[in-house]
Amino acid sequence: MPQFTPKVDSVIRDIQEQSKDIMNEELKSRFKTMANDAIDMSPVWSGAYVKSFSFKSDNTSRRGRRVDGANWRFPVQTGSSADKEEGRALLLGDIDKVFADNDPLKTKTYTIRNDANHARFVEHGIEGGAHPPGPKPPNGYKIFDILRRRYG
Repeated sequence: MPQFTPKVDSVIRDIQEQSKDIMNEELKSRFKTMANDAIDMSPVWSGAYVKSFSFKSDNTSRRGRRVDGANWRFPVQTGSSADKEEGRALLLGDIDKVFADNDPLKTKTYTIRNDANHARFVEHGIEGGAHPPGPKPPNGYKIFDILRRRYG
């Protein structure tokens, strides 16, 4: 009588790889939507804040991107919509790099952050010291609070 032994291991590996690809595409799509929201909500006084967003996986101790915005001053706007589009391209590029070789079953965290030297001022509206009051909501833009509410 002939004996047949199915190649179960290779079938399981194929299914695993397909599920990883699907998970990566879903996560990548979600983070790109979130990144676009972050950029769209960001003010463009100097351009430094929108260009300082970065995206990483497995929350490393290394800081993210920081574009020097030390010379921005209110009420003069030195940034432009081109800065916003450059920031968008940088952030979406970070997301593409992370998901180029990502194993969603092993990656524990994903982080969107902004390391501009005036990020706290933009987020929370903290005044005084080096940052004069300017055209902003009284309590800051709260971009990360909005992202948390929308995306969890």
